[in-house]
Amino acid sequence: SFNEFGGPLMGSMTFLPDLFHFSKVEKDNINDETCELLEPYINLENFTPDVAKAASGASAGLCKWVKAMRMYCQAAKIVKPKLDYLKVQEAKLEKAMSELAAAEAELAKVMAAKKELEDQLAKVMSDKQELQDKADATKAKMDQANRLINGLAGERDRWTEDSKNFAIKRQKLCGDVAIAAGFVTYCGPFNSEFRDSIYRESFLQDAQKREVPASDFVDLVAFLVDSATIGE
Repeated sequence: SFNEFGGPLMGSMTFLPDLFHFSKVEKDNINDETCELLEPYINLENFTPDVAKAASGASAGLCKWVKAMRMYCQAAKIVKPKLDYLKVQEAKLEKAMSELAAAEAELAKVMAAKKELEDQLAKVMSDKQELQDKADATKAKMDQANRLINGLAGERDRWTEDSKNFAIKRQKLCGDVAIAAGFVTYCGPFNSEFRDSIYRESFLQDAQKREVPASDFVDLVAFLVDSATIGE
């Protein structure tokens, strides 16, 4: 009864601190049996904060506290498994993060070693390219020297050949000049076909009959006009 149990309990000096302590520390110890024992009282029509407030403000507060503890127990049935699962997952996450940190530290070491090797490779490749450039430059100079030597050798042959041709042209120069002068003097008024006919059948044949040294064929345009004038 209230007089036997409730009265002395509520009259205790530690009643309110015990309630606070229970709310903070022991509320997770509430079980279904305790809630079932409380159910007949909680379902009473007069077990409400408004009715209890008529007796005292402390009674209204106690009524709210009892109902809140019952609601907490019901909610804990749903939330606590999830909280337990969350703790397990957080522990797994902490372990995974620890393993990740260790792996990242190892990766950082590997990347540092890789960077050092890449720097060494870049220096070796730079030295190699420098040597290759020097080798290419030396080879280019050698090729240029060889071309110059070979070109001078070829020029000697060409100069010799040009000297022979010049001597021949000099021997035939009188006849070529005579043919060109006759062509300019007599063939100007005629068309190109008739001029070519006169040049081949008259001037060249006449020079050959008279044994005047002359070329077998004289390019009169090139003979009379320089290349710059022809271009114009």
